Amino acid sequence: MQDSLITYEQLREVFGGSSTAEVVVRLESQDIPYKLGKRGCPITTFSALNHAMGITSNESPIIKEHTPTIEIE
Repeated sequence: MQDSLITYEQLREVFGGSSTAEVVVRLESQDIPYKLGKRGCPITTFSALNHAMGITSNESPIIKEHTPTIEIE
């Protein structure tokens, strides 16, 4: 199963915030799971974001541009 990452830059664009801490607070307030990337910035996946929003996998993702994919086991 493959899932696309949502980068810190994309999260800032969607959720707003001028700092890493603000983006993290917004993710946590919405119960969206995330991990901290190499630079200490949060990243998440389309599935995690969609699940937190109650969107099923057959619906369109909220961010439609292409992002790198990773394999999650």
